[in-house]
Amino acid sequence: MSIESRLREKLWKALFAGAGMAGERLAAEAAQERVREHLTELGRQIRLIY
Repeated sequence: MSIESRLREKLWKALFAGAGMAGERLAAEAAQERVREHLTELGRQIRLIY
């Protein structure tokens, strides 16, 4: 399993562990998407440097 996959799995578990109500789950999903977008952008920037 890649580092990226492990980080995503940990993030998923951390975000959804305490999300018992529908609103909390929606907020966790939104947060996960923001993090995913940020990591994707960082990956692009790193590829441009190297």
